[in-house]
Amino acid sequence: MVDSILAGFGITAASIAAPLEAKRERFLAKYGWTPQIMADYGIVLRNGTILDKKVGWHPSYAWALQGYKGGPIHDYADIPFYDIAGEPLMVFHTAGGYLPYRRARLLDYYDPSGGSGKYKSYKGSGVCLYLPHNQGRPDYWVDLAHDPTRAIVITEGELDAISGHARGLPCMAVAGVSMFLEKKKTSQVVARPGDQIIWQSRDVYICFDQDEESTGEAPWKASIVPAGQKLAMALTLLGARVKLMNLSKTTVGLEHTGEKMGLSEYYAWGGKTKELWTCTEPLDFGTGDLIYLLDRYANYRGKVLDCETGIVYSRTDFANDYSNAFAPDPNDGAKLKRATDLWAISRLRKNVIKFVFDPEREPGYCDNLDGTGFFNQWHGFAIEPGSWEVGPGKEAVEWFEELGERMWGGRWDWVRGMMAHLFQKPGAKRNHALILQSPVQGIGKSAFFQLIGTIIGWAVDDVGGHAIETDPKKFFADFNTLMGGRLLVLFDEAHIRRGQLAEDLKKQITAMSLTVQPKGVDSFLVPWKGIFALTTNKDFAVFMEDGARRYFQSTPSVSEAEKPEWQAWLRPVLERLLGPQDREETAEELGERMVRLSGIRAWLMQEDWLSDYNPMADAPSSDSRTLATAASKSSSDWKTDRLWESLPEIFVMTPGNREAYGNEDIGAYGFTQACARAPYKASAVIRADGKTVRVTIYSKGRQLPTKLDAQGSLVFDPRAVAEGGAEFIRKWLALTDTCLRDFRPGSVLDLGKIDFED
Repeated sequence: MVDSILAGFGITAASIAAPLEAKRERFLAKYGWTPQIMADYGIVLRNGTILDKKVGWHPSYAWALQGYKGGPIHDYADIPFYDIAGEPLMVFHTAGGYLPYRRARLLDYYDPSGGSGKYKSYKGSGVCLYLPHNQGRPDYWVDLAHDPTRAIVITEGELDAISGHARGLPCMAVAGVSMFLEKKKTSQVVARPGDQIIWQSRDVYICFDQDEESTGEAPWKASIVPAGQKLAMALTLLGARVKLMNLSKTTVGLEHTGEKMGLSEYYAWGGKTKELWTCTEPLDFGTGDLIYLLDRYANYRGKVLDCETGIVYSRTDFANDYSNAFAPDPNDGAKLKRATDLWAISRLRKNVIKFVFDPEREPGYCDNLDGTGFFNQWHGFAIEPGSWEVGPGKEAVEWFEELGERMWGGRWDWVRGMMAHLFQKPGAKRNHALILQSPVQGIGKSAFFQLIGTIIGWAVDDVGGHAIETDPKKFFADFNTLMGGRLLVLFDEAHIRRGQLAEDLKKQITAMSLTVQPKGVDSFLVPWKGIFALTTNKDFAVFMEDGARRYFQSTPSVSEAEKPEWQAWLRPVLERLLGPQDREETAEELGERMVRLSGIRAWLMQEDWLSDYNPMADAPSSDSRTLATAASKSSSDWKTDRLWESLPEIFVMTPGNREAYGNEDIGAYGFTQACARAPYKASAVIRADGKTVRVTIYSKGRQLPTKLDAQGSLVFDPRAVAEGGAEFIRKWLALTDTCLRDFRPGSVLDLGKIDFED
């Protein structure tokens, strides 16, 4: 197809590839080059035509340029593109597969519509950073890209970049500065050199052309300022220190004021590289607030994600928090707009499509290089492995072993394996919760988990660490976005009775994701790799059914009689591992404590410990768990819930489970549940206040009038529920069965004639 089109214009492959010998001298003079510079940088002058846009170009020929159909033959410089290692950049196109990325600088092209049109690139390939590659210095860009102490200069055009690079200026070019380093989904370039360069803490100088309007104080004309602003922001967001290289302040620039001059003209007219370094200055567009927002925040499902904390905010809250932040309007630099509004429309804004928890990737925001990214909740442990075989590390491991054996008894090996699994495979899932239960206080139940949490890293002000101590209600409540990304969740002094809270905890132990709901934002799922740790002085920490395979519970082997002796050993140990509680820790003490903790971390990194723990198997049974299960069954909540299960038309609310159901006083939730489960059109609700149990009839959440008493309730002794209450209520329901079935909303249910004495 391409051959026939070319033939139609009288063009052959040979004519396209033929060097323009007659025009070479004029080209060299214009750019101040020597023939050797052209050869070193692989620049070849060619002759060809601008073809139909749909044709693109074909690997059989040097170029078949995009543009208008037909047209005259043009002269152009063929410019190849390379990565930092000197390998050709490849671009994908359906017409020819993977092809070398190239650009053409048209030498005699004029666009009657007023556009410049002097540079042409492969259709659909987008734009790319150009690194001038001198074939005699193949390692130049590899060395420079990996050394951020070396400066980089960025110009507008590829030929200007070659002019500077050939004279010792570490120069590159960006085609279309407003597109610099933006990862467009439509771009077909396989690898971009900008992604291979370390920008953090590097000095980067922007050296744009001098125009007819340029002065030393205003080197850029107004039309190019927005592009320069975007380029500067993009570089700043990558960590670069962006500055201006002002051609208009050079000797050559002053001599040619009012003339257009790029780096090529600067050198052709006698300019020197040394003087350029003296004509640099800070570059400030007043975009500091916007850069801060672009660097810290990302779009997530139309909301705003804080990439430092992982918290998601509504757009309204985001705008309110930064209501005093402004930046220049990119379309009119004389005007200021709210920085949050500019953030919302900026093409430099980060876009997160999902949350991950992956220790193999960089923490925080990770760019997919296609205009989107993901947020990695992993950010490492607080304590790195040290030495555990000698010195303080060995001593700390001995203390840790003694503490573990006292807390977990004969199954310390299993718990130790679980801790080793957590540190060695933090990205894996563990399907167990740990419980330490003992009526004896002050023996180290919480201290064991505090120690593990310190090595993991505690959240400071609910942000930052992978370990957190919180309340069960807060963990499973709304606005729990801070719970995402945790590896250890400690519920100290827990006592979770049967109810929705206990069910939520049981499910979350083995769940692979956690539902979080930030304020003002719809709930969403984040990965869940954490384990729950519970301590309690009561009979049980959480309601447990028979089996309870998700929980491993232990009762520390320290009695009240042994407590004084044990505390005499424990207190100084904890001070050396967790720090003093009654005074400020010295720098020397802190240093020694970090060495001890790093020793424990290193000891837990031994692969041998992993054989003691299977994250998918049932947790070991224990006498402590059996007793806790029995205690759960004997609780009043168990009895009232058994009543609820046997009589689904009755919703039971007691002081013990009131909060579990989220109601201060039965409330709409209880009514809804009762009406939804009841086989009748009206539902009976039992409410206990500690002295009496009131049985009230409700229909669709509305209390029905009765003639029982002034409160419309049947009052009887609460022991009726605790001791055979189920039979009592069944009898009551049987007597009122007809009334309930025949009840119609709005009518009066008269229970006054029912004889409960029977």
